[in-house]
Parts: sequence; structure tokens; C-alpha cells
Amino acid sequence: MKKITFYFFIIFCLLFAASCTNSLDAIDDGPSGGNGGSDDPVIPDDPVIPDSHDYLCFTANEDGCSVSTAVTGSLTATPSLEYSRDKENWEPFVVADTAVSLTNAGDKVYIRATSSNASFSESSTTNTNYRTFKGDPWDDDDSWDDDDDPSVSSKIKGESQDDSIIVEVFDTTLTSEQQEKLSAFETEDTDTEVCDVRAYLKSTGEEITQFPDGLKVTFTFNGSDRIERVLVWNGAGWDDAYAFSGNVVTYSHLCPVAFLVRKPVSNNYISFVISGSVSASGNIMSLLDKECAATEVPSYCFTYLFSGCSSLTSAPALSATTLAKGCYTSMFNGCSNLSSITVYFTEWNDEYTVNWVNGVAGEGTFTCPSSLSEEYGADRIPAGWTVHDLP
Repeated sequence: MKKITFYFFIIFCLLFAASCTNSLDAIDDGPSGGNGGSDDPVIPDDPVIPDSHDYLCFTANEDGCSVSTAVTGSLTATPSLEYSRDKENWEPFVVADTAVSLTNAGDKVYIRATSSNASFSESSTTNTNYRTFKGDPWDDDDSWDDDDDPSVSSKIKGESQDDSIIVEVFDTTLTSEQQEKLSAFETEDTDTEVCDVRAYLKSTGEEITQFPDGLKVTFTFNGSDRIERVLVWNGAGWDDAYAFSGNVVTYSHLCPVAFLVRKPVSNNYISFVISGSVSASGNIMSLLDKECAATEVPSYCFTYLFSGCSSLTSAPALSATTLAKGCYTSMFNGCSNLSSITVYFTEWNDEYTVNWVNGVAGEGTFTCPSSLSEEYGADRIPAGWTVHDLP
């Protein structure tokens, strides 16, 4: 009898101890789903990462939404696209023509290339001949008058800071040696304008062959606001001008001068037009590659793609790892409700993301590779956003 009583006592003690342990655990854990009495910070849920292997998808956040596209400028080639509501039945999505209605909240539309597209949007530079020279400054009577004054000419001119000296600009033909040596400085993004510079005493019209030391000459012509470099001929080769700031050149001697002028860029692009609150997901590269396998984005490809889409709330995955000049320029500019972006590239470049997140929401989530540096601003990560690493 004593043994039985002893066994019951042991069992009772074990049950009591287990009951106390469970009670303490409940106190430590607090209410289900919360932090209870713990002082530990609340850890936010992981961001939702768009599926980089899926097609670009738009989902209506409310009733009565729509998705279409518009073209700015003139494209040399229009991408071939198709859309589906179920990823099984596909119909042509004609740029600047097709509009897809998302009647009810939760409705989706998927968009992809019909096969592959070399690019989506594009950019072109304009080759412009800026040489509209004034010509011979002298009248038949060999006297200087207001009609010959470069300051009143609408054509290219050089204006001296010295009131007693008149500077005139003339077209010139380069020798083969001059042209060959100049070509080493030229790039595909610049036009080259070459001229002779001459100077005259205003009082007598006498030509002078030597500038006073440090004389500054202001050159004005169509494109002078885009001068990137000024070269002068030294008799055997081209040197950088003694000094120049914008279109103001400081001279030490008279000689042929070459202006490397940045070509004007004309952006020709396709942008989405979104009506109603819509979130985007999937992979932006489906616009180029039906299989979503492309990892390189061409120059200016997605420039202005969502610009002005103030009701867009999330962006599709930008899965390209190799970027090119202008590819994301102004891509999300003015997307004032955009609060989620996911990228896969690993370094910033000033030519890739110019002004791309200007005007997005003040708070949001930026998901990227851990190797991408945390830099903030309109050309980088939006200010005020939280950064998460890609899993």
C-alpha cells in the first residue's frame, strides 16, 4: 500500500511540474502572434519578392482599372507583344493601341514578347552642322561698321572682352594631318566644329596676329551650350585650349580652334498608361524575352517606362544584371504611390539610373543584392526607403 501511495505521489509531482512549465512558457510568449511581455523589437515580415521568372503582371487593387501604352517620339522599330489573363490564352498587345480593362479588384493581365525584342524604347543622337559662319567682316569700302559687328550677328561669333579688339570666326578646311590628328579626340556622342579665329583692332580694322596674354573670347553659336572640349592647333597637333569655361575660351595666340559639341539626344520611348490603383509584379524582362531568360538590358530600353504612373503601387522585378546607358532613366519618375522596387544589378552607374525614382512615395521597400551599395537620392535608392537583401 505504501508503494502505491509513493508512486501516486511521484506522478502527481511530475504533472504539477509540467503544468508550471507550460504556464511560464505562456507568460514568456505572450498572446499568440505577438511579442507579449518581451522587450525585443517587432521584426517585420520579409518583403514580397516579385517572381523574376514570371511574365510582367499588372493586378488591379480596385475596381475599374486599365493598362495601355503610349509612344513619345518616333521609334525605328515597335516591339511585338501579347497579353493574357490566364497565361494560357494569348492575344496581340499592340503598342499605343491595345487597352486592357481590369474591371474588378484582383483582375490580372500578363504581358510578354511574342518571341523576342531587340529593345523596347530607344534613343538617338542628332547629327547637326553648327557651322553658320558670318563670313568676311569687311565691306567693299574696307571699313568696319555695325553691320559687321559679331555682337549683332545671329551666326557664330567670337566676342572679345577687350573693347578695342574685334574677334571674327571663319570656316576653315583642315589639312589631312590636322583631320587625322583631330579624329583621335572625336567620339560617337559629339559633333566637331572647326574654325579659324582672327582679330582686328576696332579703331583701324588692322588685323593683329597676337592676342594680348589671357584675352578671353566668348563663342556663341547653336550648340555652344553643349561644348565638351575645346582644342587648339599648335602647328604640329591639337592641344586642349589654354583654359575654357563653357563657351568662354582664354587665348594666348591665334590659331584654328575645334569645338567638340555634345550631340542633342532625342528620347523615343514607350510608356505605360495606368488608370486606377494597380500593382506590378513578375519580370520586366518578359517585354524583351518570352522566356524571361535575358539578363542584359539595352541602352535606353526602359527609359520613362512608368513615368507619371502615379497610381502604380509596386514595380516588377528588374532582373537584368548587366545594364547599359540610359536603360532606367526616369523609369519611375512621378510614381508618387510606388513603394516597392526589386533589382538584381550589383553596382550603380551615373548613366544607368538618371532621375529614375524622382517623386516616388516617401516610404517604401528597396530589395537588392547585398553587394549593391546603399546610396540614396533620385538616381539611387529613394530617400526614406528601407533596404532588404535579396534572399
